Amino acid sequence: VPATVSGTVLVTAEAEGTYPVAQVEFFVNDESIGIDSDGTDGWSVSWDTTSYVDGGYIVSAIATDTEGLTGSDSAEVTVSNSTEVEGTMHLSTLDAVALRKGRSANWEAVFTAAILDATGSPVANATVTGSFSGAVSGTVSGVTDANGKVSFSSGNVSGSSTITFTVLSVEHGNFDYDPEANTADTSLTIAPDGTVSSAGLESGSLNDLIEQLARYQVSRPPRGNQRIAMENLLVDHWMLYGVPLPGISG
Repeated sequence: VPATVSGTVLVTAEAEGTYPVAQVEFFVNDESIGIDSDGTDGWSVSWDTTSYVDGGYIVSAIATDTEGLTGSDSAEVTVSNSTEVEGTMHLSTLDAVALRKGRSANWEAVFTAAILDATGSPVANATVTGSFSGAVSGTVSGVTDANGKVSFSSGNVSGSSTITFTVLSVEHGNFDYDPEANTADTSLTIAPDGTVSSAGLESGSLNDLIEQLARYQVSRPPRGNQRIAMENLLVDHWMLYGVPLPGISG
């Protein structure tokens, strides 16, 4: 048995003597975890360590021969099943593109999610689960790459209906998902012409975006992801034209 174990492991023993060995019984501390009475393939039992608290244990084996004589041996092992959480992760961006299929009415929507940790570093091997709605439906899952990104394709679609993708959950063995830290909306809708909308903020021409911003300012102050998206718009406008838009109040 390795010095440190986790999950289900195979505990083995070697047993021989003057008389044939009839059985080998295995123990963790003083608790029996199984008896092997067929040594043709070696003496062993499976041990599910997940039912034990992490820590040190004595694993022992007692062999009994056909004459009732016994012999034993033992080893110290450490059970370590707990996964240390390294921090939190969040949805950094959710992008979408519409890919036309030649001159036909067929098209494909591809959504890409990016997952970052609290320090802004990409989180690889995070499982992102989401759902399609609109022109297509269904639930899908994918694992982020070294850049913390994973893409989901709608497959070929015909017609003018939009497709919406919604991130449902993000899971990782070493990070907790913190949706409150998301810097992107978890739901995105795209039309065949590539127009994308998220939380009521549509992407299109800059003028269209400015008009939407104005409507939001008149109707109600934006909050959360809407505010972040609009603040990004303000920065973009400043960089393009050197003219600031009115600030977001509230």
